[in-house]
Amino acid sequence: QRANLCLDCHTDNVSDDRRGPQFNVADGIGCEACHGGALPWLGTHVQGVDHKLNVAAGMYPMDQPVARAERCLACHVGNDSKFVAHRMMGAGHPPMPFELDTYVAIEPAHFTVTPSYVQRKGRPNDLQFWAIGQAVDVRQRMDLIVDQKHAPKGIDYELSLFDCQSCHHSMAELQWRARASTGLPPGRIKLYDATTVMLQVAAARVAPDAAKALHDHMLALHAATADNWDAVKREAGAVRDAANKLIPQLAGHEFSKDDARAIGNAVIATALEGSDFDYSGAQQQVMALESVVAAMRGLGFVDDSQLARLDAAMKALYAAVANDQTYSPDTYADALKAFKAAL
Repeated sequence: QRANLCLDCHTDNVSDDRRGPQFNVADGIGCEACHGGALPWLGTHVQGVDHKLNVAAGMYPMDQPVARAERCLACHVGNDSKFVAHRMMGAGHPPMPFELDTYVAIEPAHFTVTPSYVQRKGRPNDLQFWAIGQAVDVRQRMDLIVDQKHAPKGIDYELSLFDCQSCHHSMAELQWRARASTGLPPGRIKLYDATTVMLQVAAARVAPDAAKALHDHMLALHAATADNWDAVKREAGAVRDAANKLIPQLAGHEFSKDDARAIGNAVIATALEGSDFDYSGAQQQVMALESVVAAMRGLGFVDDSQLARLDAAMKALYAAVANDQTYSPDTYADALKAFKAAL
């Protein structure tokens, strides 16, 4: 209730001089936590004037994909001033999987995409929000890796930068194999890379050369964890630069029906044709497929009967990844095949 470590993300924890007479920290996350202090823009907002005037008056532009990703991921991944470290997880804080488009939908979003919304802000494209969310996620994770505060101290690594299931898996689950996607030998923990894999899928549709560079640098980053932290920081910087260059390319791409189908099939292939089936990867794959379905629905790419089949297949996918302790790769693979048939 008092620690800034908690309040900075779970409330609108502004400084005392910015708190009005009705401010109550117990209100948690309100409008201003995302849209910025309302003093300059509240008047234009309640008058219902053009959205551009609200933004010009100081409202944070949450309708813009990159801006929304940066604002949401400041808490849902973290930055140099607020970050869920492994010691917080050890005290009971849950892990931090996140995907921008899906999380906005389940918030639930407090806006409806009506003709008026489209006129004022343009028609949102779920696949674009998904792709940009992945790119900003990767960029911020790499920033956290290179941050000197998270460098290893003796044998004490900042383990929240790594994949939880590298350690937290059932001993009945065989972990002896080398991991195809990383090249790491058995028994080695790996950096969290689920969002990077999804970004490679998005980049393959928009900038194939950039997708290959991202893949190569991520493999080098995994290998660097066996070397020293300076090598890790060097490769993390390269991954960060690759993700950062992709952001304007993704923002300028109008994701189409062909993109939706191709990305859906590529996400499925990433799982079925690989050999890892790791839980973190499965989580991101399911949320990516949810964005594919959302885009197809929102942009009128499919009819009601196919949407019903896709929605039913999505329910089976969510059930397959509902619990990391009961997760079954075989059950997940079956659900993926059923979704592919519906797609």
